[in-house]
Formats: sequence, structure tokens, C-alpha cells
Amino acid sequence: MPRFKMWRVAVCVVLLLGSANGLYASGQAHAAKGNAAEVKTVKKQSTKPSDNSKKIEYARSTVERLNVRTEPNLKAAVIQMIGKQGTYQVLDKQGKWIKIKLAKSDGWVHTDYIEYVKDGNKGTVKDETKVVKNETKAAKDETKAAKNETKAVKDETKVVKQEQDKFQSGQEEKPQTVEQNKPDQAADGESDAGDKSASVVKIVDVTNLRVGPGMDFEIVGKAQPGESYTIVESDGEWFKVAMQDGSTAYIAGWVVQIGSANDAQDTAGQSNAEVNYENQVFIYSSHNRESWRSVARNVKGSSVDDRDINIAMVGRYLGDVLQEKGVPTFVNNIDIARRLEEQRLSYSKSYEESRRAINTALKTNPSLTYFLDIHRDSDVPKQTTTTSINGESYARILFVIGTNHSNHAKNKQFADELNELLKQNYPGISRGVLLKSAKQGNGEYNQSVSTGSLLIEIGGANNTFQESQRAAEALADVFAQYYHSNK
Repeated sequence: MPRFKMWRVAVCVVLLLGSANGLYASGQAHAAKGNAAEVKTVKKQSTKPSDNSKKIEYARSTVERLNVRTEPNLKAAVIQMIGKQGTYQVLDKQGKWIKIKLAKSDGWVHTDYIEYVKDGNKGTVKDETKVVKNETKAAKDETKAAKNETKAVKDETKVVKQEQDKFQSGQEEKPQTVEQNKPDQAADGESDAGDKSASVVKIVDVTNLRVGPGMDFEIVGKAQPGESYTIVESDGEWFKVAMQDGSTAYIAGWVVQIGSANDAQDTAGQSNAEVNYENQVFIYSSHNRESWRSVARNVKGSSVDDRDINIAMVGRYLGDVLQEKGVPTFVNNIDIARRLEEQRLSYSKSYEESRRAINTALKTNPSLTYFLDIHRDSDVPKQTTTTSINGESYARILFVIGTNHSNHAKNKQFADELNELLKQNYPGISRGVLLKSAKQGNGEYNQSVSTGSLLIEIGGANNTFQESQRAAEALADVFAQYYHSNK
């Protein structure tokens, strides 16, 4: 009996030891699995990219007025314009367009007119897209001089270049950067003897001589075309010049041509290399600040004007679309209204001032054939100046022909042909051709310069920019048809 008990105790001990080892082994296995799972989890987490690794890009405009559109194409509505000052977060990219974040909405801008910046600041970084497409700034500058350059880049170049051209050729429009065109002056105000090419001002039009550097100073004489005066010193945007009697007078820097007393008179004010023999169409606005009642800041009396948002924008857009359609076009950027203000001239002198712009354009673009003066009609009922085409609202177009010159019949013939094309392609958009004599207005409207010269009213004061823009597209369409069929 004791022997049986001892045997049973031995068996129990063996069983107990086996269970303990099994539990230990099981625990080790579970621990190993747990460790493996932990390692796997760590590895998985370490391979997951951090949310912070996604790069946020910012961009800014390289031009003063860049359209922001609702969609990434030129036909999309413009929701606002941005300048060079702001920086904007890039939300999306599509071809040559990027979507940017605005204060209250989002919009699309063309990549030709933007540069990328660091973290919303002004430090520029390498634009990989532009490098791939060879669209560096230097390449853009070369493209601007090409025939098919787009409007926004063209505006950026031509505003500065055109103003400098006018400055050199003696026109009365103030350049944007007058200081760059002035002779290099010594510290004591005397002319730098080493700069022989900028020692005199040459008069190209009757110009006021004043006792001081400003429009408020008394006029002491008038300089005549062909005369030259030695520059004594410069004062802001004015030159102090020496008179023949030993006295001095001041003359505005933006109305004279700068050169050397030994230089031959260059009436064009340009070298042959700077003359463009391709442009065929010249677009300008004699009443460039005509605006729309919905946006104009000056609505006193019968005025519906704005310094920035005005009919000149429609002219620039028209030029853009014509360029796209293969019509070589030069868009003028002179602020005629400012020119009148600076000279204290009345509004009635607008066409005389725009004629000066035409003459200057012809010097550097002798191939110009068509001259389109873009206006909008006055404060007439909107139903008179608006039509609907395919569910969209368009400003209507009116051609105005002045009869106070000998070739007005040929100008009318040109207007009639465009009018017929409009009626065929865009029924209801044309208001026809209106003849006006000297008793009804200017009577000539600079149309004697060419049989291809027209005054075109796009909509009226009660239309919108978008309606006028659509009308400009229609006008560009039929003009391109006419142009290519008459080449």
C-alpha cells in the first residue's frame, strides 16, 4: 500500500512538471508572437509617409494685371485680377494652368505669368515645370518679342517698351520709368561729359518752357519742333535746359527726345532693329476710362468712369484673341485721360491725343493697316446694348463712321463687311453702322489715317465687363475671318 502511494505521488510530480514546462513554452511562444507583431507594427509605421512631407507651394504674378479665371482656359469668366504684390497658395495644377487660393474663393491663372516662391514669402525658388518646358524668365523675354506672344506677357513688355519709345520719339505721354531714360547726371547737377548721347533735349512738338519743374509753374516760352536745348540738370521728371540768352527754363521729360547735339535727327526715334514690320492691327481707346455702372468708381453726373477697370481692358482682351487667331496685333497702353489731365486739356481733345499715339505707333510699326478705337456706348437702356446667344449674354456692337473726311466711304465699306459677318455668325449682336458728321461729334475720329480705321462701341454703360468680353471674342472671330480672306 505505501508502495502504491509512492508510485502515485511520483506520477503526479511528473505530470505537474510537464504542465509547468508546457505553460512556460506556451508563454514563450506568445511572447515571441507579441514581439514579432510589435516589430511588424513598428516597421509598418516607419514606412508610412508623414503627413508633413507633402510640400505646399506658393506663387505670385509676374505682371501687374493677371486675370484669375473660374476654369483653366481663356474663355472662362474672369473673377478678379491680381498684381505682383501678393503671394497665393497653389491648390492644383492642370497643363499650363494652376489653381490658387484667394481670400474668398479659388481661381485659375496661366503659368506663363507666375513664379513660385518660398513658403508664401518673396524668395523665389526653381520652378521645375518651367525648367522642363524651358520657360525661364529669359526665355519669356524672348517670347515677348515674338509674333504670337500672348496678351498678358505682351502687355507687360509693351507697356514699358512703348512708353520708352514714346519718350525717345518726343511724344507727350509720361514714361513709367522716366529716370531710366534720363541722361546720367553728375553730383553737382552738371551733365556727365562722358555721356555724349544724352546731352540735349530735342523738341518734336510745340512744348511749354516753364520757370520751375512742374505743371503749376508759369510758362515763359514755347519750344518749337526741331529745336535743341542743352541739359543743365534734371529735377524729378523735368529737365532744366539752357536758353540762347543765357537764362534757363524747365521742360517736361516725357515730351522731348533725348540725344546728342551731334546726332542726326531721327524722326522715328528708333533704330531699324526696333522697328516691327509684322503688326497689322493697332488697338487703342480714345476714351480709355469709360467703364460700367456696376463697377465704376466715378459716377458723378453723366460720367461712368474708372481709372483701372475700363474699356481699355476689353481692347487688350480683343488684341489677345486676335493674336491667338494669327492676326499680328499691337495694343496701345497710353492712358489718354491722364495725358489730358497732365496738360490740362479738355475731354474734347481726346482724339487729338490718341492721334499722337497712332503717329508714334506708325513710326515703330509701319506695316499697321487697321486701327480700331474701342469704346462703349453711353448710359442707354441695357436692352438696347445686350443680346443673348446660346444662353449667354453679349454686349452688342456698333460701328461708328465719321463723315468729315474724304475717304469715309471706304471706311464705311470696311465696317459694312464686318457688320455682315457679325450678322451671319452671331445673329443679333450687331447694332449696325452709324454715320456721324462734324455736327454730331468729332466727325473724323482719326479715320482719315487709313481706310481700315474704325470706331467700335462694345455695349454701353449698363453692360458688364464679362458681356463686353464675350462681344470682343465675337468681334475677333469675324475680324480674323475678314483678315485672312483679304491677305
